[in-house]
Amino acid sequence: MNPEPDETVLVEKAANVRRKFEYAGGKVTVTNRRVLLVPHAINLDSRPAAVLISEITLVEPFAQFGIFPTGVRLTMRDGSQQHFICWGRQQVIDAITQAKG
Repeated sequence: MNPEPDETVLVEKAANVRRKFEYAGGKVTVTNRRVLLVPHAINLDSRPAAVLISEITLVEPFAQFGIFPTGVRLTMRDGSQQHFICWGRQQVIDAITQAKG
């Protein structure tokens, strides 16, 4: 999954996307319209996911396992959440905040 031609990439980071039974290694890309979560093909669940910036009501940091300060939690309008782990999480949070305007 790649950004659309009319999207501007704000930040891209290596990331581990939380799935039911694993943290799938891959990358997170924040554009002016979406957050793209793309796991590597070798993961058990390698389906990409896209979250519209307009659907995000809250973006916040969290500590993985209560210890490692690398997590980002997105909460959507419907109450669902998406979690991922990355170094430089503040850049990701800032980019999402910027895209939300």
